[in-house]
Amino acid sequence: MASLTLGSTTAIEITAQDAARAKQFYASVFGWIFSETSGSSMIKIVPQGAILGGGIRPESSGSRAGPGGVTVYLSAVDIKKTLEAIEQSGGSILEPAKRQEPGFAARFADTEGNVFGLFSLA
Repeated sequence: MASLTLGSTTAIEITAQDAARAKQFYASVFGWIFSETSGSSMIKIVPQGAILGGGIRPESSGSRAGPGGVTVYLSAVDIKKTLEAIEQSGGSILEPAKRQEPGFAARFADTEGNVFGLFSLA
C-alpha cells in the first residue's frame, strides 16, 4: 500500500463539459490511463506514480468546467482530526468525510474560499 505525506497532492478531479473529449486530451498529452466505472458518472484516472487517482467528472449544479473546475486533493493522516483543524482555523467543510477507495475523502474551503479535497488512507 502507498504511503502519504501530510499535505502532499494525492488526486486530481477535473470537471469537463465533454468528459470523453477531456479524457482524450489528458491521455494524449500526459499519457494518463482511465477506467470507466459502472454506476458512476466519473471517468477514473488509473493510479500511477505519486498520484493515487482522481478522475474526470461531467458538469453538474455543484461544479462547472473552467476556473475552479479542478479539485486538488491534499493528504491527511487522520481525516477527522484534519477536518476539525480546518474548522478551528476558520475554514469550512463542504463535504464531510466519506468512503472513497482506497481510503476516505472530503472537501473543504480555506479562509479565502479556495476549495480543496482532502484524502486519507485511514
